[in-house]
Amino acid sequence: MNVGLVIFDQFTDIDFFLPWDLLNRVRLLGLSKDWKVEILADQKNCLSAAGLEVKSTKPYSFANECQGLLFCSGQKTRALLKDQIFLSNFKLDPSVQAIAAIDSGALILAALGLLKNRKATTYPSAFETLKELGAEPMRAAFVEDTVATAAQCLSGDKLALWIIERLCGQSVAERVFNSVKPLV
Repeated sequence: MNVGLVIFDQFTDIDFFLPWDLLNRVRLLGLSKDWKVEILADQKNCLSAAGLEVKSTKPYSFANECQGLLFCSGQKTRALLKDQIFLSNFKLDPSVQAIAAIDSGALILAALGLLKNRKATTYPSAFETLKELGAEPMRAAFVEDTVATAAQCLSGDKLALWIIERLCGQSVAERVFNSVKPLV
């Protein structure tokens, strides 16, 4: 089972690294032997907003083969909304894929038509753009419909766990969460 994290230059670090860690725990905890998390970008390396270089493992077009997919956000997201070459890589189907996005990654889902007339969330200063792209912006940390969107960087856990639950079930998602949640 393949899960892809879509990144690009100037991606937001925590939007990538938190879900990357949680999604990889499915395999690391021995909960699924065929689980593989890929980093999707057409360039070999992407530089995060904080300056960390991350090597891609598959091109953007591999997203179409993934059972789960998470679009990260970043400083260049709005430019990607007008990049037809970038957008043309994605032929996604939420009826058979668990598709999610954090912050401005939701704008990409909207540009792809996946949020048309659907409730979605993003960071507050992008609500108007999300609305212009056909979605119904909601002021919420997490919105689940045929796809899932989350607002603010610390919501990445909700998206990763949503993908895990959709693909592997609630008990696997709970085991992943229990491996990282703070002690009470």
